[in-house]
Amino acid sequence: MNTPADLDLSGEIVYAINFGNNGNPRFGSFVFSQDQDYPQLTFTTSAEGETSTWQGIPPNTGYSDLDMLLHGVTWLYADPSSTTSINAGGLVAGMQYQLQLIFYTDQPRPMDIVVEGDTILAGHDTYVAQGSVQGKGGSILKYSFRAGDATLNISLTAHGLASVISGLVLARTWPPSPEFNGDCRIDIEDLVMLIEHWGQNESSFDVAPPPAGDSIIDRQDLEVLMSHWGEELPDPTFVAHWPLDETEGNTAHDSAGANDALVMGNAIWQPNGGKIGGALALDGIDDFIPTSFVLDPGKGPFSVFAWIKGGGPGQVVISQQGGVNWLCTNPADGTVMTNLMDSGRLAKRGLSNAVVTDDQWHRIGLVWDGANRFLYVDDKEVAKDAQPGLVGRGGALTIGAGYALAPGSLWSGLIDDVRIYNRAVKP
Repeated sequence: MNTPADLDLSGEIVYAINFGNNGNPRFGSFVFSQDQDYPQLTFTTSAEGETSTWQGIPPNTGYSDLDMLLHGVTWLYADPSSTTSINAGGLVAGMQYQLQLIFYTDQPRPMDIVVEGDTILAGHDTYVAQGSVQGKGGSILKYSFRAGDATLNISLTAHGLASVISGLVLARTWPPSPEFNGDCRIDIEDLVMLIEHWGQNESSFDVAPPPAGDSIIDRQDLEVLMSHWGEELPDPTFVAHWPLDETEGNTAHDSAGANDALVMGNAIWQPNGGKIGGALALDGIDDFIPTSFVLDPGKGPFSVFAWIKGGGPGQVVISQQGGVNWLCTNPADGTVMTNLMDSGRLAKRGLSNAVVTDDQWHRIGLVWDGANRFLYVDDKEVAKDAQPGLVGRGGALTIGAGYALAPGSLWSGLIDDVRIYNRAVKP
């Protein structure tokens, strides 16, 4: 018999969705979203010659507990059968995933289930075959697979009256990895964390011998880490990356996505003058880099980092057009700051005491984890304050100038390796 504890929330959750009509249920501190827009997900149902499609998720109706997920069903009255197709984007080809489908029904409902073209169950009875969740008649079906491309395709064919599906959990899973701090790079930060747990029985750092370690952090774990030294792992939350390593032309390529940017003015490529490879030199007069829309900072946790050298007080590294300056320097003293804040009466800019206009290379960063706002310089936290929300913005980004291109806001110096994530990154 299934229970709510049978839900597996390990790995990196890609989707946790309630397809029914009962809001955003919680499982412990975890929320199954319904009222969030998922542009990469389509839910199509065909029954009795009619087809309906949802792009994103139905409206939130405000219920809050897990039982509502089990009751929040999509009922289909189909004779003789109905088919539901779910197409979810955002996967990384070659990566391992676990899919969990959650059903609710109070009597036998035969169903055929196909995932990525493979029939995983035929004539499946969502009530009898899987048991019940706390007596509610729910069931949880788990299936692991390796993604062949960026889109997951699921087909569920129900025979007769059926509650097709209540919820879905999709998580990326992986074998133990020496990438410990979540930045998808295996480097000195991971080594320090391993050493801090030396001799301990800590499963998060026990990567050797495969497949499950040996309950102690020792030389074997160190050897595995060093064998992967310098590797960069695929990160689906890495939404934009401008290395600025070009040698000519007026295009700054986005190596992580499709946000190639146009270099305006007379900016000069510095193929050998960057902190990581090349960089771009801006004159502070008419040089800047407008990009396309990348993300709305008010929608959820995000992070932005960039290497800079030079600049002056009041100049801007990254801004959002028609909106606000994300990362800039204080006009008073050249310390790093941000104007991204919430909409409350007591909202204030994020300030620090870290001067970055001293003509030295600095890696500056802004992180919002959904509750707190952080500023970083050279991967060290230089400011932190509570920030329960940020004002939503929908404009494109500008690198090297303020959002209104005001005189004095354009950067005079070098910019290199601009990175944006749709998660909170701890450098």
